[in-house]
Amino acid sequence: MANDSQWEQFNAEFAVLHQGFLDELYQRHGSFSKSEIRLVSLMKMNISSKDIADTLNISAEGIKKARQRLRQKLKLQPEDDIYSYLMELG
Repeated sequence: MANDSQWEQFNAEFAVLHQGFLDELYQRHGSFSKSEIRLVSLMKMNISSKDIADTLNISAEGIKKARQRLRQKLKLQPEDDIYSYLMELG
């Protein structure tokens, strides 16, 4: 998904499939950057880190760091699974 129009289409379809997810995420944790929302959305769809890296055109190490920053923003403990947490929302 190289351009913003593709992401807008993705976001529209994601909002239909996962109604209320982003609203609940914002309500619990405040605002997120565009790249954080893209990462969270792809993770919510249970897409593998490798596929997320390919989709976002960043390295696997970049995904690992982004997930770590996201865990901090969500105030998750080290033993908490970020995928499980996202699945419970919305």
